[in-house]
Order: sequence, then C-alpha cells, then structure tokens
Amino acid sequence: MAAGFEVTDLFPSSRIAAALSWGKVRYMKKMRRKLDVILDDIIDRHRRNRAKIVPGDGRRLGNSEFEGEDLVDVFLRVKEEEELKFPIDNHNIKAVLFDLLTGGIDTSAGTVDLAMVELLRHPRAMAKAQAEVPQVLK
Repeated sequence: MAAGFEVTDLFPSSRIAAALSWGKVRYMKKMRRKLDVILDDIIDRHRRNRAKIVPGDGRRLGNSEFEGEDLVDVFLRVKEEEELKFPIDNHNIKAVLFDLLTGGIDTSAGTVDLAMVELLRHPRAMAKAQAEVPQVLK
C-alpha cells in the first residue's frame, strides 16, 4: 500500500514533512479500514460455515467453496481447539491474511528504497556499509 519514498521516512519529526504526506496517510488509513471490513467478512463467513454440520457424518462443513480446509479454516480450528500456548484472535488471523495479500506487492526495489532511507538516517551504519563494499567486491 505504501511502498516508495516518503519525506517523513527521512525526517520523521518534521512537521512540514508530515503536512506534505498527510493526504497519503489519510488515504492509507481509509484503505486499511476497508480491508479490515473485507477480512472480517471473510473470517465471519468461514466461522459460520464451520458451525454447519454435514448431514449424515457429523463433520463440520468448513469452507463451502472448496473441499477441505483452507488457511482461514485452519486458523479458526486452532483457535477453537486452543492447541497453541498463546491465544489466537481475529487480529492475528487478519495480520497473516494481510501479509499474504500484500507480500507479493512490495517489490525488492521498495525494500532497497527503505533500506537506503534507514542508512541515510543512521550515518554510522552508512559508513560501515560503505567500508564493507570494497571488501565484498574483491
């Protein structure tokens, strides 16, 4: 959603930089709220389907669109059976789904861009990286 260079990445405490990027921040928050509604709907639909029992054999229906369980069904099953040492809630499930949806969107160029911003913000790390380049390229 937000790959690319932002002035606020370089100057996080600058009020001017924050004012310049306010429109994008507002847009991203709006899109995130819409995505939350969509992901909540997906989880709720799966929860309703899991509550249904297959007539005759007593199995839970699960995801009615496909045979067997999909990832959301697995998360809901693990949540219900409390198999893990820590609780899983809808926020955890939505976070994983969000990562899966956006994982293929952010390119390596965006990652390099963010790494360069961090190097610019931390001059000692930049100097160390610059010193390592000739050694690596020998």
